[in-house]
Order: sequence, then structure tokens, then C-alpha cells
Amino acid sequence: MVWDGGHYKVIPGEGGHLGFSPQTLEQGKLWRSLLAKNGRVTTEDIVSGPGLERIYAFLGGRPQQAEEIGKQALRNTDPLAKQAVELWLSCFGAFAGDLALHWLAQGGVYLAGGIAAKLMPHFGPTIFLEAFNAKREHHHLAENTPVYLVTEERLGLLGALALASK
Repeated sequence: MVWDGGHYKVIPGEGGHLGFSPQTLEQGKLWRSLLAKNGRVTTEDIVSGPGLERIYAFLGGRPQQAEEIGKQALRNTDPLAKQAVELWLSCFGAFAGDLALHWLAQGGVYLAGGIAAKLMPHFGPTIFLEAFNAKREHHHLAENTPVYLVTEERLGLLGALALASK
């Protein structure tokens, strides 16, 4: 959202379809694997429910739904599921931090979506924030950007109601 002088305005876009930019060697291997299979790799190919499934498969796991991978990671019954979630969080953090720098989002970054809301409270913010803040000479800008986790499951509906009420 940006302040237009009178109120906050949501900026529409398709940011998930930006090209994925690997930030670690492991992310680079994931990127190369997906590039070989599908061609161009977007952030949504990785930072999404299907992305978590792709990461899990990349790490050697059998095909599974993201929800099941998340449950296994939370129950600590599958080390590969936990590793997949951690890689997913680092990819998400790197991407969110890049967008925060792009927009100079000093008012904050709001993380919305089912996977983040379900997993981050249990995994803690460390993996995400380390990747978010890893911005070399601009790390201070990232570190000073507030990050908020939105856990309201009806966010889309409430947003639509707010727009309709205007």
C-alpha cells in the first residue's frame, strides 16, 4: 500500500511472476532444477503452496500436498519436510526483502497468505528475517523495515467489503 496524501491505496500487480533470484547456493540449485524442467523460473514457482511441493520434491521427497508437508514439518515427523519449509522461508524472505528495497517500504511489509500464517508462528521469524535482511550494503534499509505477519484468514473478503463500502 502507498499513501496518496489522503488514504492508503493498494497497488495492484503480479509480483509473484517476477523472475526468481536465488540468493544462496542451495537456492541456485533449486532454480537450476526448475529451469531445466520448465524454463523461466518465477518467484511464484517457489514461494507458494505448489512451490513448497516443488521444493520438497527437489530435496528428494515423494509427491505430496503442501498442507501435508507443512503438517509433517510442524510435527517434526519428516526431516525433509522441515528442510523444505526452511528453504521455502528463506526464499520468501529474500523475495520480500527485495520488494521492500524496491518500494522502500519503510511503512512496513505485510505478509499475507495461508502458508506463511500457518507455518511462521511455529518456525519463528529467524530464517525469514535473515534472508529478508541479507541485502549487502543496504541491509540497514531492510533491517529498519517493519515486517508484519497477517493471520486473518478472511483478508480478501474483508478487503473487498472495505472497497465496496466506499
